Amino acid sequence: MYCAHAEAGALATLAVRKRESSRRLVFSREGLLKGREGLVKTESGDGLFGFSGAHVISPDIFGKIEERGVFSITEVYLRLAAAGEKIKAFQDRSEFWLDIGNIERLNAVRKKRGYKEIEI
Repeated sequence: MYCAHAEAGALATLAVRKRESSRRLVFSREGLLKGREGLVKTESGDGLFGFSGAHVISPDIFGKIEERGVFSITEVYLRLAAAGEKIKAFQDRSEFWLDIGNIERLNAVRKKRGYKEIEI
């Protein structure tokens, strides 16, 4: 993923996966972020992907982040892409993928692996 990022000269490269999500992102045929599904026009060849949360960023991005306090990095990427910045997709095609985006799912995986559950 890092090599693909460096080769593309992108501001950010996002690990994405073809999967169901209520917040899928639209990428052009060339792998450039266009926007969020339902909010941007899609064309033949565009890809709809769920963002996996892993990303490689160029240090140049820090001078472009205007948001303050707590914010979603995805919204930053959407804003920057709309302004013409190069935000690229890196498609994860690995066999195993699991969303552990909340404490219940994390604990289910921990329990299955024989680890103690996390309490919050």
